[in-house]
Amino acid sequence: MDLIGFCWHPYDESGRVLGVNLHLKLPASASRGYSPQMFNKLLALLDRLKAYQRTLILATAEHDGLPAGSALRQVVELENVIAAVEAVAGEEAKRAR
Repeated sequence: MDLIGFCWHPYDESGRVLGVNLHLKLPASASRGYSPQMFNKLLALLDRLKAYQRTLILATAEHDGLPAGSALRQVVELENVIAAVEAVAGEEAKRAR
């Protein structure tokens, strides 16, 4: 199995980094079958990603002025990941029919 790691760092009200690590194990070959519950797992992942993005946005809103560029990039990166997960979930839903 290949290990793909993601590491996001939201900030608390004092500007300290709150580290969150998410490691996903993916099959080496995409031709292998996934678990029958994959659609539900994708939806759960989507919920976690959206909740994390919301937390990050709220944390940046606590500070006066513009958020740091790195915080803005994290929000954008999460948006891209969310869009990708939504696309894969849609494909899985069609495949399950």
